[in-house]
Amino acid sequence: MPTLALLLGMTGAAMPQVPAPEPYIVANTATLVRSDQGLEIVPTGFDQRLVHIALSEDRRELLIDAGASMRLWRIPTGLARIEWPVSAGVNLSRDDAVVLAGVASAEEVPSWGAEVDWPGLGPVTLIVFEMGPMRFGGLLSSTPAGVRKLRQMVFQRASSHGRQRPKPRPVEACPAC
Repeated sequence: MPTLALLLGMTGAAMPQVPAPEPYIVANTATLVRSDQGLEIVPTGFDQRLVHIALSEDRRELLIDAGASMRLWRIPTGLARIEWPVSAGVNLSRDDAVVLAGVASAEEVPSWGAEVDWPGLGPVTLIVFEMGPMRFGGLLSSTPAGVRKLRQMVFQRASSHGRQRPKPRPVEACPAC
């Protein structure tokens, strides 16, 4: 499986301010496994769950709380050097991410990454990228743990008010009834 190349620049600068985390629903949209027979899409085995995401004011750090706190750093080259296998019509490609982010190139897709300990999976490489104003995409590679799997995820902003219900309207009599 192609490696997820991370070019993470870290500086000794002061920690940026991070606003309160916002709730997101994360869902595993595809799990890809590379074997001697090629690329195979397998059942995800990863239910939807609520996570909290906060982006620092300077957008250099992204914090995810998924039962454990994980800090990711801005990838200066966006998704330009990040490669992942794609099976036609089934999962998200880098070109799809560019279109969803509303930018002209993979390098312009705001992206963050780090080696983290994902709850229940252990050490993984996690890449998160913007897919619009209230959505992120994610790539979680368990290769560091010795498993040749790549999970694609979508983080969708959860409404703090739940589902919006229509406002009540007065009942009108049916003239033809």
